[in-house]
Amino acid sequence: MAGPPIGGGAPESQLTSALVSLRRPFLASYISVGSDPDNYGEIRVLELPGESQTLGPEQVQNRFVSSAVVSTELNLLRQSETDVRYGNLLTLPVAQGGLLYVAPVYASPGASDAASSYPRLIRVAMLYSDRVGYGPTVRDALTELFGPGANATATGPAPVNGQPA
Repeated sequence: MAGPPIGGGAPESQLTSALVSLRRPFLASYISVGSDPDNYGEIRVLELPGESQTLGPEQVQNRFVSSAVVSTELNLLRQSETDVRYGNLLTLPVAQGGLLYVAPVYASPGASDAASSYPRLIRVAMLYSDRVGYGPTVRDALTELFGPGANATATGPAPVNGQPA
């Protein structure tokens, strides 16, 4: 069941998932299910062209791992007995049919320091088109990906009836 286009309306809570076809690495569709009372359970599907060559999640993860900057830094961290792991890969539809992939990178000390074994966010990896952005914060990764000022487009909530939200 396809609903109205994804995005372009008021903010709402949604559960999303990027899907690949059986035995194919490329992205087949992007599904979103509404969680707000007005659209609870409403399924929206962003279908990609029939023979789409849009990268799937596994291919995106491989791009991060094979990126010179990312792999060099993570290899240095691993040599210092730090456990480095990628978090959940987010797939976000942006602009005119583009997809922004975002993956947090966490590190925790090895077994030598059990008191501080909780992972901490150390980097954010992003991919848009064929470009990889990588930095200690979302802002830095966006700047690397899109250039200076890219992070300025993210603003806080709009005022409601002249009052801050």
